[in-house]
Amino acid sequence: MKTVIMHPENKEQIAALEAFANALKIKFEITTHDSSVSHATDELEGGTPITLDPRRSLEDNLEENIG
Repeated sequence: MKTVIMHPENKEQIAALEAFANALKIKFEITTHDSSVSHATDELEGGTPITLDPRRSLEDNLEENIG
């Protein structure tokens, strides 16, 4: 199954999306923007990029690149 993420810009759009989901009996949840996500993104943008080797496990890649 696929997940659809929408970013309404105002209360009217939220209400319309809720009505649409309810009419089609689609399960949905409403969350607010989490400032910690923005903070984490800011930290990543200032960091040093690393290259992952697809032949190695994630743990091995991280150990090699981060220490």
